Amino acid sequence: SGGVASFTTSTLGIGTHSLTAVYNGSGNFNTSTSPVDTQTVTP
Repeated sequence: SGGVASFTTSTLGIGTHSLTAVYNGSGNFNTSTSPVDTQTVTP
């Protein structure tokens, strides 16, 4: 809860992309998947 994910890339092509962050969990924390975030790359 309250965690932050960061992602940087220069390889997404022009267009709309749906991104999701996934945490696989650990011995202390459950798995988690973020809602879809839609990003648009323009020329």
